[in-house]
Amino acid sequence: LFAISAPATAMDRDGDKDVDEATLLAELLEISNRRSSERYKRGRGGCRRDIEEATTTESAVSGGDGREARSPSDDFLSIHPEDSALNQYWYSRNTIDVLRRAIEEGLERVTAGREQGRVAFLSTPSLYFSFSSDMRKRHALLDYDNIWACDPGYFFYDFNEPLGIPDRLVGVFDAVVIDPPFISKDVWEKYSITALKLLKGNPKGKRKAEGRDRDWDGPGAIIIGTTVPENAEFMMDMLGAKPMSFRPSIPNLVYQYSVYANFSSVELSKDNDEFSKKS
Repeated sequence: LFAISAPATAMDRDGDKDVDEATLLAELLEISNRRSSERYKRGRGGCRRDIEEATTTESAVSGGDGREARSPSDDFLSIHPEDSALNQYWYSRNTIDVLRRAIEEGLERVTAGREQGRVAFLSTPSLYFSFSSDMRKRHALLDYDNIWACDPGYFFYDFNEPLGIPDRLVGVFDAVVIDPPFISKDVWEKYSITALKLLKGNPKGKRKAEGRDRDWDGPGAIIIGTTVPENAEFMMDMLGAKPMSFRPSIPNLVYQYSVYANFSSVELSKDNDEFSKKS
């Protein structure tokens, strides 16, 4: 079994001339293929109430004392350290905020604003907990790590059993957000099977535009995922998703990921200024 959790992305290495990216990718694939066949212990003793309570508390708004407002992503990042043994490496706060807005953007378009859309978060807890507790009531987190089992939207997920999801989750979501802990094609194939089972629309097909959304020429369901740039071909084949201009930042990994989406996103059409600030 896999210890599956949040994003496996990386910092920008464009300025490091000593890094042989082809060699690094080959090493990552070797690790990915090796670990994806291993059986992991589920590991951390079940849910932690402090995490569940902190992430269900409404974020403080900034007051007259000049303090910066806290967001749910701040709470998640501050109380939940990364665990490399579980391949847990979190997106930066800015990346979380941009991806959350992109998710909201996609939901607005695919539902034409007629209803509140539902999102399934596959191995992306940092994004799931970036939404308020009220908003999470209509979403779901599917993850191997049962540290979040106290949250009512949590469902255990093992990608080695891609169809092993509860019947009540089948065909009810408007969007799926995916970040496997490994980059190999066979792992993504399993995640894709799960994603297609969860969605109520076709991410590679067109949805008939109606009403105020007559200009929508997008898919019947939303896909957002992160993986290495070299996976672009099979991301399009499996999920109809292509790389966006926005690149995610996860500070504690050394290889740069891309964000993939199957719709034209305003949020994801912009460069990530986190990288320009470092140069």
